Amino acid sequence: MQRLFLLVMVAVAALAGALGAVEMKHYAWDGMDVYALADVDRDPNAANKPELLIGLTDAEKAALPAGIMANSVNCFVVKMGKDVLLFDTGYGGARGHLVRSMAEAGFKPEDITAVIITHFHPDHIGGLLNSEGGAAFPNARLVVSRVEVEAFPQAAMEFAGGYSGGLVTFEWDQAVSDGVTARNASGHTPGHTVFEIDGGSAKLLILADLIHFAGIQLQRPEVAVTYDSDPSAAVAARKRIFDYAAESGTTVAGMHLPFPGVGKLSKAGSRYGFAGAE
Repeated sequence: MQRLFLLVMVAVAALAGALGAVEMKHYAWDGMDVYALADVDRDPNAANKPELLIGLTDAEKAALPAGIMANSVNCFVVKMGKDVLLFDTGYGGARGHLVRSMAEAGFKPEDITAVIITHFHPDHIGGLLNSEGGAAFPNARLVVSRVEVEAFPQAAMEFAGGYSGGLVTFEWDQAVSDGVTARNASGHTPGHTVFEIDGGSAKLLILADLIHFAGIQLQRPEVAVTYDSDPSAAVAARKRIFDYAAESGTTVAGMHLPFPGVGKLSKAGSRYGFAGAE
């Protein structure tokens, strides 16, 4: 049933939206190079789907401005020393264009040494396999939270087979690669994980799906989405980790923030702001 569910979700996702342009943005910081890669850059005028939102009244949903729920699907490559780490793989298939965005950044799929997955939703794992059903990044190890693997065991088995480094699971607060530590962000899915990257003088926090609709959830962080497996926990994780990022000044990278999705969070009262990095 889980395999069928994932396949249906991928098929539904592939029918929605139009393919955006190939995009990449490079940030060179001490200790790491970060590449923001567009998998899907959605039309900012796309129709809203307020039925996805939990925590707004019907009147508030009806009053949402057109385009406020538009978002992107971003992936990130972080190069530290000999490691070339890919965080999530986007939709894959006909809709996603991660591999083309990677080529724009100068990377081939064979260059990736680890694919680090934030959670098992189709817009994050759809690019794990190529059109022949083999590993899209054949020289990599596949790194996923143990909790997420236990929640989606059939999916884990399906995707892990072709990866030369095999499937590597981790516990929260454990290093998954040199300078990369997994942090508990459960709520969106049981094993939903954010990653804190320490390059020395530069730090980066991969936000995963702590936020989907920046135009709404920065100002109203209590708003959840219907595809949060535990909406209350997802809201709590967002507030906790956003508070940390804002207070510490840590640069963040969001999978669904408008491309390139890299910048810094601030907080005023119960609301947050986001400023893109140069």
